[in-house]
Amino acid sequence: MFFKKLNDGNEVPMLGLGTWQQIEKEKCIHAIKIALKMGYRHIDTADIYQNHEYIKEGIKGFVREQLYITSKLWRDFLNPNLVESQCDKILFELGVDYLDLCLVHWPDSTKPLSEISYQMSLLKEKGKVKSIGVSNYTINHLQDLIDQNIQIQVNQVEYHPYLNQSDLLEFCNRHS
Repeated sequence: MFFKKLNDGNEVPMLGLGTWQQIEKEKCIHAIKIALKMGYRHIDTADIYQNHEYIKEGIKGFVREQLYITSKLWRDFLNPNLVESQCDKILFELGVDYLDLCLVHWPDSTKPLSEISYQMSLLKEKGKVKSIGVSNYTINHLQDLIDQNIQIQVNQVEYHPYLNQSDLLEFCNRHS
């Protein structure tokens, strides 16, 4: 398995199973079990997918420390006062004590990003998450974070031959 070292020293497996919300319960559980048997260790989900309980079933019986679990906070709940309770909800639904990676799912410039990021950093201090980041952010969104001295570890985006976001990749590499 290939890993990428993040700017906080943690490592993320480069191959992961996405569990987008359109997977039915039994198919989701089965897909996770098969993927884990094949050697996958990274499971990616999100609060908005409404499948944390399925993932909990799919990972049952696997050693937690050998798994890498990513989940995302939905933008409707991006309030500094709700960050920890939303994370706690995700942890409860997944049946785990911590997330390896917790992301803000979509950019929303109307939300207080620095306060939200501060609350997410407190989750790291409490051991509820190992690394933090964002998902679906553009260069402009990332520049806003940089301008506010907000350090993240990941910007998870769609990237493939039909959507080559090379400028975004170059920007992310330049800013670690």
